[in-house]
Amino acid sequence: MDTPRVLGGALAAQVLLGVLTWWPSGRAVVAPTSLFDGGVEAFTHLEVFGASSDEEAVVLDKADGRWVVTSSGGFPADADKLDDVLDAVAGLRIGSPMATSAASHEALGVTPEARQRKLVVTAGGEPVTLWLGAGGRDTVHLRREGEDAVYRVDGLNPYTLRDTDRSYLPSYLVEYDPKALASFEITTPAGTLRAVREGDGWTFPDDPSLAATEALDTLVEAARRVGLDAVVGPEVAPEHGLDGDGRARVRWTLVGDDEGGSYVLGAEADGKLYARSDSSRFVVKAPTFKLKDVVGVDLATLTRPAAAEAPDAAE
Repeated sequence: MDTPRVLGGALAAQVLLGVLTWWPSGRAVVAPTSLFDGGVEAFTHLEVFGASSDEEAVVLDKADGRWVVTSSGGFPADADKLDDVLDAVAGLRIGSPMATSAASHEALGVTPEARQRKLVVTAGGEPVTLWLGAGGRDTVHLRREGEDAVYRVDGLNPYTLRDTDRSYLPSYLVEYDPKALASFEITTPAGTLRAVREGDGWTFPDDPSLAATEALDTLVEAARRVGLDAVVGPEVAPEHGLDGDGRARVRWTLVGDDEGGSYVLGAEADGKLYARSDSSRFVVKAPTFKLKDVVGVDLATLTRPAAAEAPDAAE
């Protein structure tokens, strides 16, 4: 006897029995319709819970036409990351239920204990709570809170609805293009170095007798971006080490942009650096990666005395 084939047949029979048990009989097939009217523009509030806990959720709100991550202190959301989720939710369509009995909820993954995602959506009215269970590849089982009916929704994977704040935050607090720099400045407790781009090299307004070393270009590259690992909040605390110029302050201007940008790096905690951009009110934690070379830079290694001009051969 082919044991795997027998077991496969038994499993198929169980699935078929379950479908026959839950499938509503004697009802007309309903054409799928949108779960939410008005599309993405109608959404004003979204909460995404993971599979295991109701204690923590990603909370997003639309304020003054712009989405913020409320669960990260109101830090502006990354539009590109959020758009994928909003489009997925706006695209939810339901037709005839695949089951109408509460007895089916656990097996279909649409209970508080068995769900893959819990979703709370506000779109022009009262909040709607949805329980989502995995139904297969790009398929979910969906149940609205307070209802027994469960629907099969194609074209959505529950993991598209990411359940961490970081998934909706920008990847970087700040970043610049080193090739577009007009000037670069770094301040540490040891002093300040200002450099101005001239062709492919650098000049130093405070001391024209200096020339750049390769270490300056390495520093400019290391300082080009500050990753955003987590939002701490809008208040600067002494333990952040961000007072004044902190451990390092980086300023720059770009060609055609006299204002440029600036950020300060502070104390290290749990392997991350506290950081704050002058264009944002938020303190964040940033991965140390290349930034450890910024806070640890020795300014003396960035310049050298310029080579003396060769004497005129005619003299």
